[in-house]
Amino acid sequence: MSVDEYGELTNSKETYQEIASTLSSWGGIVIGWTDGMGSHYDILFTYHPVVKGSLQGGLKQGYLFVSIMRMGCFAFDIEQQYTEPSYYGEKLGLYAGITLPKIADLINGVKKELYTKGNKT
Repeated sequence: MSVDEYGELTNSKETYQEIASTLSSWGGIVIGWTDGMGSHYDILFTYHPVVKGSLQGGLKQGYLFVSIMRMGCFAFDIEQQYTEPSYYGEKLGLYAGITLPKIADLINGVKKELYTKGNKT
């Protein structure tokens, strides 16, 4: 994975691949991530969690669940390989700004890697 001088993860194909690989093997990973411009987020990715009861809001088993600590969480279909930053902002409780496109790149990159590796829902 790509890290900065402080040991925080940064966006790169290698980062997306490692997150996707860990999710495929273990089902979850939490990362300390930076946009490279001074913002830090702790982000929990979960894939194929055990589901009991019915989910609401269009959420389904096989979606990528993303939780940004102290902000918000939602789940996203990995078959939808590109999602607009504004949609992530709405669902995760993030404001538009310089960080949101970087978070969108991170989530879209992980979704693409999961989908490419045959983890289709």
